[in-house]
Amino acid sequence: MAIRLDIKSELPTAIKWTNQHTKQLQFSMAQAINASVLGSKFIAGSKQKSALNRLAGSSRRYLDRPKPQTQKGFRATIAKKSTLK
Repeated sequence: MAIRLDIKSELPTAIKWTNQHTKQLQFSMAQAINASVLGSKFIAGSKQKSALNRLAGSSRRYLDRPKPQTQKGFRATIAKKSTLK
């Protein structure tokens, strides 16, 4: 008994699947950027701090007597599908 694989019959299904997932790629990238910068507050069960909170903590630890503006002056914009920044 030989195993036969017919690629021609599976190729249209594979093309359709990759096209559907390619459309959602920018949305997934925006979600990943937001989770890493703003913290993963919308991921259930995760207790990671945001990058902004870590920057504020590092400024207190590594700078000599930082001003409040230096500690809390970090901000971020939300990434969207159309603007991934």
